[in-house]
Amino acid sequence: MFTLTYISVILFLTFSVNVIVFVIAWQRKKSLMGLYFAMGMAGIVIWSLGAALDYAAVPLPLKITFAKIEAIGYLSALSLFTLTSISFAGNDRWLEQGWFKALVVLIPVVNILLVWTNDYHQWVWTSFEPAPDNTYIFFHGTAFLWMNITTYVL
Repeated sequence: MFTLTYISVILFLTFSVNVIVFVIAWQRKKSLMGLYFAMGMAGIVIWSLGAALDYAAVPLPLKITFAKIEAIGYLSALSLFTLTSISFAGNDRWLEQGWFKALVVLIPVVNILLVWTNDYHQWVWTSFEPAPDNTYIFFHGTAFLWMNITTYVL
């Protein structure tokens, strides 16, 4: 079910470093900006663990499940790091705008839902092809373009 590869070992080490950074950030949060950063690091922890397990997993359905877990991590981290950057720049007044809150919350929620419901519509991933070293190539659909555009907006 799982096999350790060089990539998965490196990603497990990355996960360990990310956990340490998260713990330190969580202990030192003293402002909203610190909270946003710590929560963003929580997303990175989920992402790096999902990626490590994805590269270690052998069957395709398990790899797809871990790719979905990764999406929760990196898509939520993206919004939280956007909030961190805006707060760091001293533009906290943006965070009080209703439209901006909706944008920062709805974009990752919609993208996560697209990933998790891909089995029904194949808009994010259309097909998968085996590749060397226990990997698969994920071929992307039209929703993947949407996800890229919204990622760059954030």
